[in-house]
Amino acid sequence: MSSRAEESPPVSIVAAITVGDLAAVSNTLAAISGQVYEPARVVVVGGDADGRHAADEEGAEWSASLSALLTSLTTDVSHVWVLRAGTVPRPDALDALLEGAERTGSAVAGSKVLQLENPESLISVGIATDVLDTPDLGLDDDEIDAGQYDVVRDVAAVAGASMLIRRDLAKGVAGPDPLLPRQAAAIDICQRARLRGARVVVVPSSEVMVPLAATETRPWREDAGRIRAMLKVYSVLTLLWAIPLDILIGLIEAIVAPFLGRWTFFAWIKSWLWNIVHLPSTLRERFAARKGRVVGDAELFRYQLRGSATLRSLSTAVSTRLRSRVGSDEALTLASLGRDLRQPA
Repeated sequence: MSSRAEESPPVSIVAAITVGDLAAVSNTLAAISGQVYEPARVVVVGGDADGRHAADEEGAEWSASLSALLTSLTTDVSHVWVLRAGTVPRPDALDALLEGAERTGSAVAGSKVLQLENPESLISVGIATDVLDTPDLGLDDDEIDAGQYDVVRDVAAVAGASMLIRRDLAKGVAGPDPLLPRQAAAIDICQRARLRGARVVVVPSSEVMVPLAATETRPWREDAGRIRAMLKVYSVLTLLWAIPLDILIGLIEAIVAPFLGRWTFFAWIKSWLWNIVHLPSTLRERFAARKGRVVGDAELFRYQLRGSATLRSLSTAVSTRLRSRVGSDEALTLASLGRDLRQPA
């Protein structure tokens, strides 16, 4: 136990490892067993029979789902540490996470996420979003961790690779949405928590590493999850202008993206079709999320970017593309741009 833990009343934490890649569960369990501040229980969540078998082999408990685990927790448990299988926390990660959450009075605290293959490379130090829940990590490609973000601060969302949630809040919001992919699920639960008046912070002194492959997902699924998260938390008044705006931006991106060598139209269609199919469950989740709220949409807007993150990204990509085509010969430049317009792919 850490000195901080010895000076404070004992805190009982349950570590919940959500199964994605069964082969990666053992790495996460080994890292948890080496924590300075040890969780009271370690539970492998999901994976059906294979997940149960993996938990038995490693001497851990098993639960069919995170919602079932949360329902079973008693009042002696103060926090739930949710990690994705494959996440490798540093030995002091949990201790730093708990200290940061207690010091700031936060109900949700997230870790700094680094690449497992290159521990100096940053993946996430908190997530910013625009009003349409489009994420913006605020990092350059292959940005190196030099302590430039090492301050505890409020963020729109934290990475789902390592998230400490107060037990009563986790039970109140029923945990992460199992239908959503990684990033969208993290944004969704942080927004629902904030609606209930919870504070969400990132604690950079708590460091975890994840394999680069674990950060990959199908773009249309993340986009579909972003739309579902937006539909769940916003008031009807906000949705009346946010939905048409999202559709318009999606169309603009579908038109411009081919000139950048990308095709987004069919992914955009799939993301909306997915939400139409799952609309009944979205409405049920929306009722639960809005029913327990203590703040309005304005509290969510406080931690969001102005404007559209998608349009900003498109603008940057187009500017970069044009600069790469500009040469000293004006005629050559015009010819190059003409070829791009005729053959965007």
